[in-house]
Amino acid sequence: MRALFLFLVFLYSKRFIKLFFIPMLLLIFWVSLSILFVYPAVSAYPASFSFITNYYDKSDIQNFSTNKVLKGDRITGYIKASNDNLGILVIRFNRSKSVQYQKEDRLIFRIKEKDSDKWFAENRYRSALINQTPFFPFGFPLIEDSRNKVYEFQIVSLKGNEENAISMSSVNPIMASQYKVPKSKIFKDAKSFAEFMFLKFQNFLTDKTSLLLSFPYLLPFLFYLMLLSLAERRFSFNFPLFYLASLFILADIFINYYKASSVGEVIIAFCWILVLGKYKLSSSISFFLSALFVLIAAIGIIFGQSLLTEKSSDWAYYMLLIGGVQIVWEIKNSNLRLISLKTLFMTRIKPYDKK
Repeated sequence: MRALFLFLVFLYSKRFIKLFFIPMLLLIFWVSLSILFVYPAVSAYPASFSFITNYYDKSDIQNFSTNKVLKGDRITGYIKASNDNLGILVIRFNRSKSVQYQKEDRLIFRIKEKDSDKWFAENRYRSALINQTPFFPFGFPLIEDSRNKVYEFQIVSLKGNEENAISMSSVNPIMASQYKVPKSKIFKDAKSFAEFMFLKFQNFLTDKTSLLLSFPYLLPFLFYLMLLSLAERRFSFNFPLFYLASLFILADIFINYYKASSVGEVIIAFCWILVLGKYKLSSSISFFLSALFVLIAAIGIIFGQSLLTEKSSDWAYYMLLIGGVQIVWEIKNSNLRLISLKTLFMTRIKPYDKK
């Protein structure tokens, strides 16, 4: 009860406003302006605010190759729709030299539900259009009930030769699918709007160009932290490796369109263990992060983000396991002076050693 009372006192204190409320407002300022103004303008294929984008890598293309697509050849791929109202498939190609109109290749794009005998849509394109827009959008009528369904697409060359043929790029993301969310659904209620903004935030995090160009909107937050660290002598940024390792973990959880391999997660976890040893951090920090990742997993369940839930659950388990090992080590070495969760963020610390 006393801990709860102290926490409530903290919520109503100036310290809460200064250390939590204002930084959160500045982060919301960065994310909101970036989603509204930066991401729609510079994303891999710009779209209106009501569009959601999902990215894919080369593994989603059958027999992926960067060779030229000659007459009779075809590109075949599969995508699993993450939302309803699938309406655009964007594919990345290499630029090639221009040819006369009469010599251009003619391409057929078609898409259908996997294992279906009937193509849902089929359109023809000139190769020159793809050369002008390497990350090229293939549009088709909206598929209203597309969520969680797998679709097969093909791009067939009718006149491809060494002079006019297109070829796929090897740069990831190799593809993107786009879904139009009706405005009536976006603004239906607070939960629907929050779900939509969460998806837009994920899109923003996976677009490197957007992240780079959004940096000016992040400057108020960075300047505030700098002023806070100077004015508040007890606020500590003395653990750069801790913050760096934490950033890698959060990146693995949130930037999850490209699934990190198990080896990558093991490497990050090993680096985290090294950080714990270097700074002599207590098990309370690992348990705190485990609880935080459980909370993120719960948010993923609420918003229907299965990959976010899976990633955060994995890291919650890792932190719980590491924290358990730390407790055994702390009991065995009870004379060691460790850095607690509060001390890590709230005080300026000198190197610790044995008492």
